Amino acid sequence: MKQKLIIGLLSLSSTKRRHLLSIGHLRFILVLTLALMLTIQVKSQVNWNEFQEPNGTIQRLTIDPRISFNSTDGDGTANNSNLRLQFLSRYSILQVKERQVMSLFLENNAIYIDNNNPQGTDSGFIDNEIFLSGSYTYYLKERRGLFLRVNPTITYNLRKNNGEPAFNSNQLDGDLSIGYGRLENISTVYQAIRLDNNLNTAGTADQAQLFEIATALRSLDYNNALDTRMRTVEIQDIYLQTLENIGYDLSSFRNISNAIDQFRFERPVVRAHGQEVAVGITQNASIGNFHNINLIVEGTLARAFNAQWHWIGSTRVVLDVIENKSNDFISANSLLSYLPSARTQIQFSQGYFRTEFSDQLNLGIGGRYFISPELSVFMNTSFAQSNSDFGGDIRRFTHDMGFKYFFF
Repeated sequence: MKQKLIIGLLSLSSTKRRHLLSIGHLRFILVLTLALMLTIQVKSQVNWNEFQEPNGTIQRLTIDPRISFNSTDGDGTANNSNLRLQFLSRYSILQVKERQVMSLFLENNAIYIDNNNPQGTDSGFIDNEIFLSGSYTYYLKERRGLFLRVNPTITYNLRKNNGEPAFNSNQLDGDLSIGYGRLENISTVYQAIRLDNNLNTAGTADQAQLFEIATALRSLDYNNALDTRMRTVEIQDIYLQTLENIGYDLSSFRNISNAIDQFRFERPVVRAHGQEVAVGITQNASIGNFHNINLIVEGTLARAFNAQWHWIGSTRVVLDVIENKSNDFISANSLLSYLPSARTQIQFSQGYFRTEFSDQLNLGIGGRYFISPELSVFMNTSFAQSNSDFGGDIRRFTHDMGFKYFFF
């Protein structure tokens, strides 16, 4: 009986075996995510659903040098590894209104990759990529209701291989969708709770007070690009007055210093709360040469559990409605974040990607620590396993580290 079972399993086609593997991948991600979430004690001071980010415009300018190493092995393929040096600079602007959200991102990504294979032959190349993307969302009637969204993206890439002429490519992408829901930026609510825990010796602030602090913190963060020294003093003065008006004790130099430290060392990473679902079309094309149009269905669910834990999950389905099913894919991603302090962030990520002929499972863990209000260091490690009808199983480990510097 056991011999027949083994023969039966071996006789399965590669597609069927990969289908069974993909089901196992999905179950593994679900079980892992639920296990991590169930270990969290969900006790929060606020109802996160009730917070609304104030109107305003915020800008960011960062540089992000990093170094990474990955190794790959698989069935029927040679083991290889590569070293990757990367320098990423990014400018972003975000404008939030009651019924409109607009964002713009401009990135320059310079990469050097040195490949090494078992035959002892090394090869390397340099990539210089410029990435411009935008997003505009208009809510038709209410803040968290029905919306229209457009996401255009332009990519320019210049690559030079060792000993070969350079070549470039251009890519134009765009999504047009209609959806329902909204993701509110609640990062300053986290900041307000941590601030209250450090400053409030008389008890715990109520939700209205915490939301008032969070709104003030976000408002002070708006329009702060390249602040002068006097502007920085003015912002800190407004911040301290807000705390005093709420009732915090700032009668001692120690309390004032503690309050300013809590304010300066916070560089809120965007944490969202809410849900969105959308359906639309996406266009992928080389500039001057339009390609296929796809149907997209996507959804995002984000939850703040308490002052230390946050989770966001998303899925995206793309269907080629014109050419063939080989362009179809489904992806699902999950990110669980642990925020023990203002300076420390630890993240656990899971992801799954599937096409008609292949699928891939991704697992990762990473951490970030702020050395100063402007400078943070990070380290990440991840594992990916992919299975293809053409290449069998491939496993890849990736480790990267670097720092990020905020100019504003």
